[in-house]
Amino acid sequence: MIFNKGFGFIWFLLYLAIISLFGCSQNIVLTVSLDKPVLLNGEPVEDHLSISRHASVNFNGTDADQVLQTATDVARTTDGPDDVECDIILNRHVSVAEFTNAATPAFIDDWESYDAVANDNPSDIKVLAGMDWCNGKFQPNVLLGCTGASDSMTVVTDLPINQLAPDDAKRLKGIMWLHEYGHLKGLDHRNDANAVMNEEVEPYNTRLNETECG
Repeated sequence: MIFNKGFGFIWFLLYLAIISLFGCSQNIVLTVSLDKPVLLNGEPVEDHLSISRHASVNFNGTDADQVLQTATDVARTTDGPDDVECDIILNRHVSVAEFTNAATPAFIDDWESYDAVANDNPSDIKVLAGMDWCNGKFQPNVLLGCTGASDSMTVVTDLPINQLAPDDAKRLKGIMWLHEYGHLKGLDHRNDANAVMNEEVEPYNTRLNETECG
């Protein structure tokens, strides 16, 4: 049977009206998901990303270029089974700007602070000092980035991991940016120990599969 979307939507509106009339306490949550979220949609991509930072954060254009280059290298390199070369280049668009509102926090620890950062500046990437909260979860000392109910991704400038060698720390930051960029493009987490989109990112999480790359 083929479901008629237009007819189904009319029934859905009638269902909402009936619920409102009879005072039903059931909560209805609507979510929107892409049929096939991918980074590339089958075409080469060069994405120029705008970046802003909190005034207290030491992060400049050179720093941004290095992280974006690492993210690009990870995406374009095949590292093993089920890993494909994503024909993608991530670049910086104009200079790294400061947040526009002096009251915007440098640290995210709840919905209000996340919302303030997300809505401060219309840039693709927001760089701040740190975060303990993302998408309703409080996770102290482990969060490196968050992409939630906004058109931007928030990332921390310093990794809360001091056991990594400098090269591994540099690589991890690039992977983390690529991971959040994936969320920005509609990708969800994937339960694979080596996947870029694994929920817990390590320096070895470098693989993107054909579905993710398009």
